Amino acid sequence: GDTIADPSEGGSQDQYYGLPGWNADTNDEMIIFVDASANGLSVKRYDDSGNAWAETAIIADGSFVEAAAGITFPHVACAVDVANSRNIVACWSAVDAANQDLRVFIITDTTITETAANAVLNATDDCGLAAFGIDTVSGAWYVFYSGNADGSETFPTATKVYFKTSTDSGATWSAQAALTAQIRSTSW
Repeated sequence: GDTIADPSEGGSQDQYYGLPGWNADTNDEMIIFVDASANGLSVKRYDDSGNAWAETAIIADGSFVEAAAGITFPHVACAVDVANSRNIVACWSAVDAANQDLRVFIITDTTITETAANAVLNATDDCGLAAFGIDTVSGAWYVFYSGNADGSETFPTATKVYFKTSTDSGATWSAQAALTAQIRSTSW
C-alpha cells in the first residue's frame, strides 16, 4: 500500500519481470529490466529500507539486441527457483539473426552468473521468443523457443516451438526437440 520509488525509465517498449529479491528483508524485490531503446538487459534490486533501486547490468558487453515488442515478444524469460533461492533468466543475444545465442543466467540477491553453456549456441538464424520452466520434482530446467536453430524455418511467420533441457543447472543442454508438430506463425 505504500508508494515506492519508480524503477521505470519511460520507454514504451521496455519490459519488466518482477521476481523475489531473496534478501533477508522480505520487503525487497528484484526486476529484470529489458531496455529496448538501449538494447540493455539488467537487474534492478529494490531496497525497501531506503526506498531505492540499484541497477546492475546482466549483459554489459553489447551482445544483447532486443526486438521491438510490437513485432514479437518476449525474447526474455524468467523462472523462480524456490528450492535454491534464486531466479533464472533466459534471453536471446539477438532475434532472427545469424549467430544468435540463447543465454541463461542465475541471479541471486547479490550475484549474476551465466551458466556454463548457452542453451542455444550460434543459431544459424530464424529464432526468437523464450519461455523457461523448472520441474519442481526433478529440478530439471526447460527452455522453449520458436524457430529451428539450423535456420530452416522463417521467424516468426513459419516456425515450430522447440525446447531443450538441462539437469545440471545449465552446465549442459540436451539436443533440440520439437514441442509442436506443425509449422505456424508464432509472434507471441
